[in-house]
Amino acid sequence: LPPHQNEEFRLRRVSHLLIRQGVAPAREYKAAVDQMSFEDGRLLLAVQVQRLPVYRSDEDLRLLVREALASHSRLTADDRRALTVEVSDGVVRLSGNVRTTQARNWAERAAASVDGAAGLRNEIADDIHLELSVAQALDRAGLFRTALVYPRSSLGDISLFGYAPSAGAIEEIVRAASRLPGVRSVTSRLEVRV
Repeated sequence: LPPHQNEEFRLRRVSHLLIRQGVAPAREYKAAVDQMSFEDGRLLLAVQVQRLPVYRSDEDLRLLVREALASHSRLTADDRRALTVEVSDGVVRLSGNVRTTQARNWAERAAASVDGAAGLRNEIADDIHLELSVAQALDRAGLFRTALVYPRSSLGDISLFGYAPSAGAIEEIVRAASRLPGVRSVTSRLEVRV
Protein backbone atom coordinates (compact mmCIF):
# COMPACT_ATOMS: atom_id res chain seq x y z
CA LEU A 1 0.00 0.00 0.00
CA PRO A 2 1.13 3.59 -0.56
CA PRO A 3 2.40 5.25 2.66
CA HIS A 4 -0.73 7.41 3.24
CA GLN A 5 -3.09 4.44 2.73
CA ASN A 6 -0.91 2.21 4.89
CA GLU A 7 -1.23 4.71 7.77
CA GLU A 8 -5.04 4.88 7.35
CA PHE A 9 -5.24 1.09 7.29
CA ARG A 10 -3.05 0.75 10.38
CA LEU A 11 -5.27 3.15 12.39
CA ARG A 12 -8.49 1.25 11.70
CA ARG A 13 -9.76 -1.12 14.33
CA VAL A 14 -11.78 -4.26 13.73
CA SER A 15 -15.21 -4.01 15.32
CA HIS A 16 -16.89 -7.15 13.96
CA LEU A 17 -16.05 -10.46 12.34
CA LEU A 18 -18.25 -12.31 9.88
CA ILE A 19 -18.75 -15.99 10.57
CA ARG A 20 -19.98 -18.19 7.74
CA GLN A 21 -21.83 -21.36 8.64
CA GLY A 22 -22.73 -24.04 6.13
CA VAL A 23 -21.93 -24.37 2.45
CA ALA A 24 -25.03 -24.12 0.29
CA PRO A 25 -26.83 -22.11 1.37
CA ALA A 26 -24.32 -20.52 3.68
CA ARG A 27 -25.48 -18.12 6.36
CA GLU A 28 -23.28 -15.33 7.59
CA TYR A 29 -23.42 -13.98 11.13
CA LYS A 30 -21.96 -10.77 12.49
CA ALA A 31 -20.03 -11.05 15.78
CA ALA A 32 -18.76 -8.03 17.72
CA VAL A 33 -15.14 -8.36 18.84
CA ASP A 34 -16.21 -7.92 22.47
CA GLN A 35 -18.11 -11.23 22.12
CA MET A 36 -14.93 -13.20 21.39
CA SER A 37 -11.54 -14.00 22.80
CA PHE A 38 -8.40 -15.93 21.85
CA GLU A 39 -7.29 -18.93 23.89
CA ASP A 40 -4.43 -21.22 22.89
CA GLY A 41 -4.53 -19.83 19.35
CA ARG A 42 -8.26 -20.50 18.98
CA LEU A 43 -11.04 -17.97 18.54
CA LEU A 44 -13.74 -18.45 21.18
CA LEU A 45 -17.21 -16.90 21.01
CA ALA A 46 -19.08 -15.82 24.14
CA VAL A 47 -22.43 -16.70 22.46
CA GLN A 48 -23.70 -19.47 20.22
CA VAL A 49 -23.37 -18.70 16.54
CA GLN A 50 -27.12 -19.12 15.96
CA ARG A 51 -27.81 -16.35 18.48
CA LEU A 52 -25.69 -13.83 16.55
CA PRO A 53 -27.43 -11.42 14.18
CA VAL A 54 -27.56 -12.51 10.53
CA TYR A 55 -25.26 -10.48 8.30
CA ARG A 56 -26.37 -9.22 4.88
CA SER A 57 -24.61 -6.83 2.53
CA ASP A 58 -26.25 -3.44 2.01
CA GLU A 59 -27.33 -4.40 -1.52
CA ASP A 60 -28.81 -7.73 -0.34
CA LEU A 61 -30.70 -5.91 2.42
CA ARG A 62 -32.04 -3.32 -0.02
CA LEU A 63 -33.29 -6.01 -2.40
CA LEU A 64 -34.88 -8.07 0.40
CA VAL A 65 -36.64 -5.01 1.86
CA ARG A 66 -37.92 -4.04 -1.62
CA GLU A 67 -39.19 -7.62 -1.99
CA ALA A 68 -40.89 -7.49 1.43
CA LEU A 69 -42.61 -4.22 0.49
CA ALA A 70 -43.67 -5.58 -2.91
CA SER A 71 -45.22 -8.68 -1.37
CA HIS A 72 -47.05 -6.90 1.48
CA SER A 73 -50.75 -7.52 0.88
CA ARG A 74 -52.01 -4.27 2.41
CA LEU A 75 -49.73 -1.79 0.65
CA THR A 76 -51.29 -0.46 -2.54
CA ALA A 77 -49.38 -0.41 -5.81
CA ASP A 78 -49.28 3.41 -5.58
CA ASP A 79 -47.81 3.25 -2.08
CA ARG A 80 -45.15 0.74 -3.14
CA ARG A 81 -44.14 2.80 -6.18
CA ALA A 82 -43.77 5.96 -4.09
CA LEU A 83 -41.38 4.36 -1.56
CA THR A 84 -37.60 4.48 -1.61
CA VAL A 85 -35.27 2.06 0.19
CA GLU A 86 -31.65 2.98 0.92
CA VAL A 87 -29.20 0.96 3.01
CA SER A 88 -25.91 2.20 4.40
CA ASP A 89 -23.74 0.24 6.84
CA GLY A 90 -26.65 -2.12 7.48
CA VAL A 91 -29.10 0.66 8.42
CA VAL A 92 -32.27 0.62 6.30
CA ARG A 93 -33.77 4.03 5.49
CA LEU A 94 -37.34 4.14 4.20
CA SER A 95 -38.50 7.35 2.54
CA GLY A 96 -41.10 8.52 0.08
CA ASN A 97 -44.84 8.96 0.40
CA VAL A 98 -47.88 6.83 1.21
CA ARG A 99 -51.54 7.70 1.57
CA THR A 100 -52.22 6.72 5.19
CA THR A 101 -50.53 6.33 8.55
CA GLN A 102 -51.44 2.64 8.44
CA ALA A 103 -49.54 2.24 5.14
CA ARG A 104 -46.53 3.97 6.74
CA ASN A 105 -46.67 1.48 9.63
CA TRP A 106 -47.18 -1.50 7.29
CA ALA A 107 -44.11 -0.49 5.28
CA GLU A 108 -42.06 -0.26 8.48
CA ARG A 109 -43.24 -3.69 9.63
CA ALA A 110 -42.45 -5.22 6.23
CA ALA A 111 -38.93 -3.77 6.31
CA ALA A 112 -38.42 -4.88 9.93
CA SER A 113 -39.33 -8.46 8.97
CA VAL A 114 -36.06 -8.77 7.01
CA ASP A 115 -33.23 -10.24 9.12
CA GLY A 116 -29.82 -8.66 9.09
CA ALA A 117 -30.49 -4.93 9.42
CA ALA A 118 -28.47 -3.02 12.00
CA GLY A 119 -31.24 -0.43 12.25
CA LEU A 120 -34.33 0.98 10.57
CA ARG A 121 -35.18 4.66 9.96
CA ASN A 122 -38.72 5.31 8.81
CA GLU A 123 -38.83 8.71 7.09
CA ILE A 124 -41.97 7.98 5.07
CA ALA A 125 -44.45 10.84 4.87
CA ASP A 126 -48.13 9.95 4.82
CA ASP A 127 -50.71 12.22 3.19
CA ILE A 128 -52.78 12.72 6.35
CA HIS A 129 -49.84 14.02 8.41
CA LEU A 130 -48.45 15.94 5.44
CA GLU A 131 -51.72 17.91 5.05
CA LEU A 132 -51.62 18.72 8.77
CA SER A 133 -47.92 19.70 8.57
CA VAL A 134 -48.61 22.08 5.67
CA ALA A 135 -51.47 23.73 7.58
CA GLN A 136 -49.32 24.06 10.73
CA ALA A 137 -46.41 25.55 8.75
CA LEU A 138 -48.70 28.12 7.14
CA ASP A 139 -50.17 28.97 10.54
CA ARG A 140 -46.70 29.36 12.13
CA ALA A 141 -45.69 31.66 9.27
CA GLY A 142 -48.76 33.81 9.97
CA LEU A 143 -50.20 33.16 6.53
CA PHE A 144 -53.64 32.15 7.83
CA ARG A 145 -54.32 35.67 9.14
CA THR A 146 -55.36 36.90 5.72
CA ALA A 147 -55.80 33.67 3.73
CA LEU A 148 -57.97 30.60 3.93
CA VAL A 149 -56.07 27.55 2.63
CA TYR A 150 -57.08 23.90 2.42
CA PRO A 151 -54.08 21.66 1.63
CA ARG A 152 -54.68 18.25 0.05
CA SER A 153 -51.94 15.67 -0.50
CA SER A 154 -51.75 12.78 -2.93
CA LEU A 155 -48.54 10.83 -2.32
CA GLY A 156 -46.69 14.05 -1.48
CA ASP A 157 -48.10 16.11 -4.34
CA ILE A 158 -49.79 19.01 -2.53
CA SER A 159 -52.75 20.93 -3.97
CA LEU A 160 -53.71 24.15 -2.23
CA PHE A 161 -57.34 25.29 -2.37
CA GLY A 162 -58.91 28.48 -1.01
CA TYR A 163 -58.03 32.13 -1.30
CA ALA A 164 -55.39 34.72 -0.39
CA PRO A 165 -55.36 38.53 -0.55
CA SER A 166 -52.75 38.83 -3.33
CA ALA A 167 -50.62 36.98 -5.88
CA GLY A 168 -47.59 37.70 -3.64
CA ALA A 169 -49.32 36.03 -0.67
CA ILE A 170 -50.08 32.99 -2.84
CA GLU A 171 -46.40 32.75 -3.85
CA GLU A 172 -45.38 32.94 -0.18
CA ILE A 173 -47.89 30.19 0.73
CA VAL A 174 -46.56 27.93 -2.05
CA ARG A 175 -42.94 28.53 -0.94
CA ALA A 176 -43.78 27.72 2.70
CA ALA A 177 -45.53 24.46 1.70
CA SER A 178 -42.70 23.48 -0.68
CA ARG A 179 -40.06 23.57 2.07
CA LEU A 180 -41.58 20.77 4.14
CA PRO A 181 -40.03 17.27 4.21
CA GLY A 182 -42.11 14.78 2.23
CA VAL A 183 -43.55 17.41 -0.15
CA ARG A 184 -42.74 16.42 -3.73
CA SER A 185 -44.60 19.21 -5.53
CA VAL A 186 -47.07 22.02 -4.82
CA THR A 187 -49.89 23.07 -7.11
CA SER A 188 -51.78 26.22 -6.24
CA ARG A 189 -55.51 26.38 -6.91
CA LEU A 190 -55.73 29.45 -4.69
CA GLU A 191 -57.76 32.45 -5.81
CA VAL A 192 -57.01 36.10 -5.12
CA ARG A 193 -59.71 37.72 -2.97
CA VAL A 194 -59.35 41.17 -1.56
